[in-house]
Amino acid sequence: TGPGGLGENLALAQLAVPLYAGNPKPEYPKIARLRGWEGTVRLDVVVRKDGRVGKVELADSSGFRALDRVALKTVYRWRFRPAMSSGEPIESKVQVPVRFVLNAPP
Repeated sequence: TGPGGLGENLALAQLAVPLYAGNPKPEYPKIARLRGWEGTVRLDVVVRKDGRVGKVELADSSGFRALDRVALKTVYRWRFRPAMSSGEPIESKVQVPVRFVLNAPP
C-alpha cells in the first residue's frame, strides 16, 4: 500500500483485539465430532474502524473443510476492539486462530 495506506497505519497502531467474551464460539460440526477431527484454523480478518469484520480469509486450514467453514462463518459475526492510531480507530488486519479440540473444558 502507498503512503497513508493500511500497511503504514498498522506500523503505528495498537492492533485490533477480538472481544472474546461477547463473541459466539464456533459450533463443533457433528461430522467432525463423530470422526474425531481436531485442528486450528488461522484466519486473516480485516477489522473496520467500528470493530466489525470487513472481510475474513483462510490463512491456514485445519486440514478439515468442515472445521474451516464453521470458523469462517463464526468469525464473520465477531466484534473487535478496533486498532488505534494516534487515538483514533483505524481499519486493520489481524490473524485469528480458531481451535477445535474435542473434550475441551467449556
